[in-house]
Amino acid sequence: MQKKILTFGLLGAALISGFGEVQASASAEDQEAYADQASDMTQQDVSTPVIYVETKGDKDALPGVYQNEVVGFGLMGNRSVMETPMTAYSFNEKAITEYSEPHAPANGVLRNAPSVKAGATLTHNDFSIRGHYLQGASFYVNGIPGLYSQMIAPTYNAEKIELISGPSMIGGTQMEKNAVAGYVNFVSKKADTSPNASFTQTFSGRGYWGEYLDIGRRFGKNNSWGLRVNVGISNGETAIRDARLNTRGIFMNLDHEDHKSSSNLLVGYQYQKVRGGMRWFKKDGNFTQWPSPPTLSTNVSFDQMLKEEHETLLAFNHKQKISENLRLFLNIGLLDSDLERNISPLGSAYGITNSRGDYRFRTFNGRTPNKYAYYGAGLSQKFLVKGVENQVTLAFDHIGQKSYTNTSINRVGSTYFSGNIYSGNPHIPMQDFPAPDKKLSAETSLNGVSLTDSIKMNKLQLTVGVHHHKADVKEYNGAGQQTKRITADATSPVFGILYRPTDELTLYASHTEAFSKGGMVGSGYINTGEMLAPTKSKENEIGVKWLRGTGFMALSLFDIREQGYVDEIRPGGKYRAPNGETQFRGAEFSFTHDVSAKWSIFGGVMYVDAVRRKTQGGTLDGKKVDGSSRWNGVLGINYRVDKKTEIFGRMLSNGVTYDYNETIKLPSYTTFDLGVRHQCKVGDTNMTLMAVCYNLIGKDYWMTRSGGNEILLGTPRTFMLSAQFDL
Repeated sequence: MQKKILTFGLLGAALISGFGEVQASASAEDQEAYADQASDMTQQDVSTPVIYVETKGDKDALPGVYQNEVVGFGLMGNRSVMETPMTAYSFNEKAITEYSEPHAPANGVLRNAPSVKAGATLTHNDFSIRGHYLQGASFYVNGIPGLYSQMIAPTYNAEKIELISGPSMIGGTQMEKNAVAGYVNFVSKKADTSPNASFTQTFSGRGYWGEYLDIGRRFGKNNSWGLRVNVGISNGETAIRDARLNTRGIFMNLDHEDHKSSSNLLVGYQYQKVRGGMRWFKKDGNFTQWPSPPTLSTNVSFDQMLKEEHETLLAFNHKQKISENLRLFLNIGLLDSDLERNISPLGSAYGITNSRGDYRFRTFNGRTPNKYAYYGAGLSQKFLVKGVENQVTLAFDHIGQKSYTNTSINRVGSTYFSGNIYSGNPHIPMQDFPAPDKKLSAETSLNGVSLTDSIKMNKLQLTVGVHHHKADVKEYNGAGQQTKRITADATSPVFGILYRPTDELTLYASHTEAFSKGGMVGSGYINTGEMLAPTKSKENEIGVKWLRGTGFMALSLFDIREQGYVDEIRPGGKYRAPNGETQFRGAEFSFTHDVSAKWSIFGGVMYVDAVRRKTQGGTLDGKKVDGSSRWNGVLGINYRVDKKTEIFGRMLSNGVTYDYNETIKLPSYTTFDLGVRHQCKVGDTNMTLMAVCYNLIGKDYWMTRSGGNEILLGTPRTFMLSAQFDL
C-alpha cells in the first residue's frame, strides 16, 4: 500500500511538472495579466467559504511571523481580524511548519492560541477551546464541516489553520455536539503563482521517520488552473516507548480562477495505524488524590492495543459572479471513513483504583464506519440603501450521515486485567480480536437555512444573521431495528457591532447562539450508545483590538452558557445524564509583536471561571466544571540570527484543574519548546534544516479533558529533525 501511495504521488508530481512546461511557455503579457487578475480577485468580496488563490509573501501578515491578518469568517467570507466581531486567529504555513508536533501536528499549532488546551495522545485529536472539549471531527476543511475523523488530522497539506473562538454558527450547519466551542478551519495548499517542488525528510522520537512530497504548478491560459499535490508517509516508534504510528496520505488540490468564477476541488486519502499510545485514565476507586504522573515516555498500553482507519474525502467549492454585485456559491463535502479496528480499553480509558497508580481494565474490539455528505448553496448580494452598504447572504445546507458500530468485549481468565502506571505495558495474555462486521447504529439528517447581513456605515459595522436548524436522528439496534427517533429544530441568531474610531483601533460586541445535535454516549456507561437530545448554547462577547505598525493586541470578555451533563452513579454502574447548565465566564488576551528587525514575540493568556448552574436540587450549583482550569497561557519568540538562520520557541502553561465536582485536583504545569531553522545550499539544491525539541525540560504532567473526568498523560520530551530539499 505504501508503495502504491508513493507511486501515485510521483505520478502526480510528474504530471504537474509537465504542466510547468506549459506555464513556462506562457508569454510575459499573459503572466502579468494573471497577476493583475489574481489581485483583483483578492479585492473582491468573498461571501462564502471558497478559498481564493493567494501568493506567498507578507502582504497578508500581521506583525510577528506566525499569523495572517485575513481570516475565514464562515458564510460571511474572508475578513480582516480587525473587522471580525469575535476573537480570531489565522496561523500561517510558517507556524504549521515549526509547531506541528510529530504525534499531534494540528494540536501543536492550535496551542499558539491561549484559548486552546490540547493533548498529545496518538489516537485522537483531543483539544478544548475556552474550556469546551472538541476533537478532529469538529474541524472544517475549506469551510466545509466534518471532513476529518477524530483521529490525527494532517497539517502537511494545509496552507493555514484558522480559529474563531465561540459558537460556530458562522459556519452554517454542522454535526458536532460542541458547536459552542469554536470554528477551526483547515485551508488546503494551492498552487502558487510560482512553481514549487520540495521533498522533506523528518526523524523524531525513538525511530519515527516521515517523508513528504509537495509539488504545485499553474497552467492553462493566463495560468488560470492550478494543481497542488501533497504526499505524506510516516512510520516508526514514537517518543512513547514501543508505541508505533504508521500513516500514509495523498491530497490533490485543483483550482481554477477567472474573472467570473472561482472553483476549488480537494481530493484526499489517508490511512492511520496506531499500536500502543493509549494515554487516558479515569477514577475507579475511593481516593482523593491522583497519583504522580509516570515518565511521559512510559507506554501503558497492552500488547494488542490497535487503531486502524481509512479515510477518503472530497471538498468542492465554487463561486460564480452573476452580476457586478451578485454572487452564487456551492459547497460539497464527502467523507467515507472506516475505523475498522479499535482494540482498546473499554470506555477508552484505564481505571485507576488507588493513589499508588494501580489500574484495571477490560478490553473491547470496535468498528465504526461512517458515511458523511454535506451540501450547501446560496446567494450573496451587495447593494446600497441611502448610502449604507449591505451584503446579504442567503444559504441552504444539508448534512446526511450514516454511522455504523459493532463492539465486542473480550476477557481472558477474569473480568478485568490489571497494571500499574509506573510499570508500563501490562503484557496481558494474547487474545483473538476478530474484525467485527459493521452494523447500522444511527442515521442523521440535518437541514439548515442561514440569512446574514453585513452592514457598513463609515466607522460602524453591523453583522446580523439567523440560522434555522432541523435535526432528525434515528437509532438502530444490532438487528437493524429502529429503537429511537429524535427530532428537533431551533433558531440561532448572531449579532455583532463593530466600531473603528481609527484605522488602528476596533471596539466590538457580539451575541451568538449555536444549535448542536446531541452526542452519543460513549462506552463505559449504562446508557452507552444512547443519543442525547440536541442542545442550544449562547455566547456574549465584548472586546477591543489594536493594530499599529509592529504590534497587534486583542482583549475580549466572554460569557458562554450551555446544557450541562453529569456522571450519575446508578444501580448497575455509571450513567451519563443532563443536569442544569454550565457557564463559562472569562477573558482572553493575545498579542503578536515585532520587537525589532530580529526579534518577534507572540502569546496570550486566558482566564475562565467555569461553573455549574441550575442543577437538580441545587446540589452542584457553583461547582467547577470537570476538567476546566482557570488559567491557560502561551508565550513564544522568534529570533532571526541572520537571513538564513532563526531560533524559535515557546512556553505553554496551564493552571490547576478539578475533577469529580471538586473532589480531586491536578496541579498546574509549564512546558517549553525550542527549535532552530537554517537555510543553506548544497550544490544547486536549496535546503532548509530544522531541529526542534518539544517539552524541552522533560516535564512529567497530567492533563484533563475539559467537561469530563478523564486525565491524560502529556507530551513526552520529543526531538525532531527535518531536512527540506527544493527540487
